[in-house]
Amino acid sequence: MSLAVSLACQEVGLIEHLAEAEADTLRAIDTLRRIGILNQPGSTLVTEYPLAMAWNSGRLMSGYIDLLVLTATEAMVIDFKTDAPPDGSVFASYPKYATQLRLYGEMLRAAGMVGERQLRLGLLLTAAGELHWL
Repeated sequence: MSLAVSLACQEVGLIEHLAEAEADTLRAIDTLRRIGILNQPGSTLVTEYPLAMAWNSGRLMSGYIDLLVLTATEAMVIDFKTDAPPDGSVFASYPKYATQLRLYGEMLRAAGMVGERQLRLGLLLTAAGELHWL
């Protein structure tokens, strides 16, 4: 783990935050493992999944899903954020994140990736290891 985080920090010039980045990464993995996302047989997990679609007036909208999890019955979009958890509702405190998740869901539906699956949209706050579903 340390090597992957270290290489990523070097690539983006954040060497002074290596310990914090590693702790965030470990909390995120522990959270995903604890709630069973990493242990689902037959599931597909994809990081940095690219999306694009035509948007207002034919403009291109694009983005990357931090973690896309596909099972036979669910399509889960999980976005990682390093923000500290707020005192109240996460999505009331960070409405732009809710909008971003909804757009990713819409883009997945338009691409035919959801189909009959239940779409779940989640925000994982790495500073606390908390996953909040929209």
